[in-house]
Amino acid sequence: MQPPGAYGAQPQFSADGKWFWNGQQWVSSLSPDGRYRWTGSAWVPVRKMFLGDHANQSIACAVVGLACAPFFPFGLWVGWKAYRELPWKRTQAAVGMILNTAGCGLWVVTIVYRIAVAMSAR
Repeated sequence: MQPPGAYGAQPQFSADGKWFWNGQQWVSSLSPDGRYRWTGSAWVPVRKMFLGDHANQSIACAVVGLACAPFFPFGLWVGWKAYRELPWKRTQAAVGMILNTAGCGLWVVTIVYRIAVAMSAR
């Protein structure tokens, strides 16, 4: 598949990310067969996720991570993927990465605190 529009030009996406402006008209960001999505620089496979896309998944991991801390690193990773692959959701991806980074930090501080308390109890 050839990228739409001029080489090197970043298309402007609609608010929902389903359309982009190629300089003359709004064009669907999905391939005709619906299996690939144009990100502004490459065609990537469309992934069906439980909570929508990587940006939504990142923020959900920050919330779930409060009960189960290993979700924080996963949320950080999917936030980074969303930042790279979904240019129209970069703000949401950045929020997810910030929340998950704070969660990872909180997790580490909690572990260090528990170790310090256990060591001082001896």
